[in-house]
Amino acid sequence: ASGKYLVIANNDIVVTKGWLERMIEVAESNNEIGLVGPVSNAVSGVQLDKDARYASIEKMHAYAKKVKKNNSGKIFEFPRVAFLCTLIKKEVIDKIGGLDERFSPGNFEDDDFCLRAQLAGYKTVIAHDVFIHHYGSKSFTAEGMEKYKARLETNQKIFIDKWGGTPEEIWLKGKQTKGRNIMITLNKNEFVENLERALSLIEEKDYAVALRHLNNSIEVYDEYKHDDQELDLVYLLNLAGNISLITGDPEKAQNYFERALNEDNTSSLACTGLGDVLFSAKNYEAAKTMYEWGVKNNSINKAAAEGLLRVNNILNLPANDNSLLKTNGKNTTVNALDTAEEPDTDKLINDAYELFNEKEFEKALQKLLQAERLFNGHLSNPTDIGFAASFHNMKGFIYLGLNDTDSARACFEKALSIDPNSSQACAGLGETLFLTEHDNQAKTMFEWAVKNNPNNLFAVGGLTKVNRLLNLPDNHSSLNENANETGDIKIYHRDDFGSLFNKLGLDGKGAEIGVQEGVFSKTLRSNWQGEELYLIDRWKYSSDYKDIANVSDDKQKQYYFSVVDKFADDSSVQIIKKDSVAAAEQFPDEYFDWLYLDADHSFEGCSKDLKAWYPKLRPGGVFAGHDYIDGNFVGGIFGVKSAVDKFIMNTGIELYTTEENTLKSWYFVKP
Repeated sequence: ASGKYLVIANNDIVVTKGWLERMIEVAESNNEIGLVGPVSNAVSGVQLDKDARYASIEKMHAYAKKVKKNNSGKIFEFPRVAFLCTLIKKEVIDKIGGLDERFSPGNFEDDDFCLRAQLAGYKTVIAHDVFIHHYGSKSFTAEGMEKYKARLETNQKIFIDKWGGTPEEIWLKGKQTKGRNIMITLNKNEFVENLERALSLIEEKDYAVALRHLNNSIEVYDEYKHDDQELDLVYLLNLAGNISLITGDPEKAQNYFERALNEDNTSSLACTGLGDVLFSAKNYEAAKTMYEWGVKNNSINKAAAEGLLRVNNILNLPANDNSLLKTNGKNTTVNALDTAEEPDTDKLINDAYELFNEKEFEKALQKLLQAERLFNGHLSNPTDIGFAASFHNMKGFIYLGLNDTDSARACFEKALSIDPNSSQACAGLGETLFLTEHDNQAKTMFEWAVKNNPNNLFAVGGLTKVNRLLNLPDNHSSLNENANETGDIKIYHRDDFGSLFNKLGLDGKGAEIGVQEGVFSKTLRSNWQGEELYLIDRWKYSSDYKDIANVSDDKQKQYYFSVVDKFADDSSVQIIKKDSVAAAEQFPDEYFDWLYLDADHSFEGCSKDLKAWYPKLRPGGVFAGHDYIDGNFVGGIFGVKSAVDKFIMNTGIELYTTEENTLKSWYFVKP
């Protein structure tokens, strides 16, 4: 697409007069708006117009005109826009790409796209004054409702596996998402598009879909081979073979490895892959031959050496037995470096550096290992600490280039043992941990790397990358957090409130107003080291209050008993079943060290609670609460943001918020 906007539409809709112009108008009203959806007679969620009644398409158009007039200018933000007819800004697609084909042919692909758009900083909104007729899931129900339900369940599981929760858990309950690549490549040649999608899916361990895209890139490789690809065909074939082994398809793996050997009969990786295929089939003699060729073609191929060791053990042969390297019945040395002429170490290191920059990682490693042998152990007890640490760091980064994270980690840890202040070693270890999906540990190492050298751009980039995965500000560093009584009190998730209260010495009495099932209460009590926790909720249905938590009296009773059960053995917790404003009256002023408000989310209700509870908080205490938002959502009508903002207006109080994707908490310190 080359225009400013793109529309995704079902094949079973009827658009109405002015629909496109109005949706573009909404999109252009705010730079942060990325997607715009209409209301309809047949759609899930808040886009459903429950009043839509008409007997013909002609009358539908008359109804749409009425909707346009009655709801003129009315829009509201909501995290999900169903893709029955959706306007998307081209800049959104440039940043996050297209639909994730894992959800093909439909269901949850729109949830996934909306979530990725929000992670990229865009808002999704619904135009209440645009009505579209939808015949309703004709694309799916033709196959039968049972198949439709089965596909729905399958795609929900895919969504949960990808993001770590259902859309409702992420958007309405504030559940943290897994760190995922939000880009689904589009608008590149067929080779690059499929390859980039495959590599992204491999990172997410979705190997089956990754293999499909990888195979597509292999099949069109010759057509685009002049487009300056960094990865050659042999590498791609070997990668596809290894993924086939992971997915349990040795026959397909064998095909890929044999194709790789046809392209390059010296490919050590292909020989090793075929060895793995034959080993899995218990054809040990043939597997041994392939592992031997893997070692012969590349003496530092760790996987080939390990495969040969494994098969030799099964065949009751010496560990390093290799018939291809025998002279007069004895093994010759496996390491081809031993027979090479020994140039000086400076040249070897310089050559290794140049080869590393050219991405010739195997050749670079050979040079560096030869140099290491010439140092004859001096790197283990170095007189020049800086040089020794740099040498091991360089070796570690070469191993990273070879995707050998275990060896890379050993090198960076060795460098740190020599020089504990090595910024590059910290950064390398951070990258290793990041690649092995230990994001929090990776963050710590990147933080130390930046602390030891703020000009280390690789470390800064690494910290930014992992912070974004953890939904934190780009430059966030826990090493810079030295909070005092009223100093830096920034936290990033509401689960951190307990730790914040401890850090500020608020260890007397606290209260959560609005408890529901007591899930967050349990988190607070577990993390906070204070004396008494009061849990206050009316646990009663209200007919004039619209909120997802305002459930029936029977359900409220279940919630209440659930909370009682959770804290039955904790005498420090007091449970009060009473209206929030009435409950405030039973406590003296300045009684609490902190308060957390999550009761009535309407503007009027929240304002009353703020007024009633503020005097009960001591100076220096923290007043906090949930759902710092305004608007009409599926979860209810929220006016918390406006109520809090108005309450502290002209007071000089500094307001903080947490950094969850949705449903942030607010908090401030009482002067």
